[in-house]
Amino acid sequence: GLLYDTGAETVTLPEPKVAKLKIVVGDSSFDPGNKQLSVHKVQILMGNLVAAIATCPYLSPFLGAGYRLLSGTGEVSRNVVIEGTPEQIERAWGDWWEFVELVRTLADDPLRWSSHFKSGFLSAIPPRERISMPGEWERVIWTGGDATLLRVAAVDWNAKVYGMTDVEAVGPPLRTHLGEDPDDSLIIALCEFLCILLLATALGESWIGKLVIYVTDNSNVEAWIRRRAARPRVARYGLRLLARLEAQHHFSV
Repeated sequence: GLLYDTGAETVTLPEPKVAKLKIVVGDSSFDPGNKQLSVHKVQILMGNLVAAIATCPYLSPFLGAGYRLLSGTGEVSRNVVIEGTPEQIERAWGDWWEFVELVRTLADDPLRWSSHFKSGFLSAIPPRERISMPGEWERVIWTGGDATLLRVAAVDWNAKVYGMTDVEAVGPPLRTHLGEDPDDSLIIALCEFLCILLLATALGESWIGKLVIYVTDNSNVEAWIRRRAARPRVARYGLRLLARLEAQHHFSV
């Protein structure tokens, strides 16, 4: 079961269950590049995650990567079979490996289990319902950002803090980390997405327990944050980074 603290209004995944999740997700058959994966192993991992999702709701939008592998697989004894075009199949495997990487990151360090797998009751409530509760609207954190292909700027209006940096200082290192050509330019949507990532990295610790509203005029960025899905690889990595920060500091964007 889960550990509920009605005084602190939190729900926590017991350490033995997090330890089990770490062992399960650490299976080498889940490593990137392996496509000889049994349906049963995916079912076991997904079962552990479904049990844990109340304590780490930031993983919820990414569960579809696992369900995609289980769709149309038939017998449990069989290996995963993904239907679709070659491009769709490769995308499904890519989403799965990225999802596994996120879970491994959250479950890897026992010193962070108490933060990564502990959530406030309010985190389970959709934003519109949450801000209708007494006192929640006053606690909302208002942020925003804008960018050109050369410069990004972001602001936390509540804290009256703003910052600016060159895209060149952030974009190429991200591409290098992902094994891409650092000289490839970023599209404007990725530049604007960097704004919320920079804010969350710098100020996340001060957002504990808060609902953070990020204001952007870029429809792609809005869709990525709402759906927690994106086509560009850099954006998908950014979404996983944002989920990690949300889990660590217990805020919701």
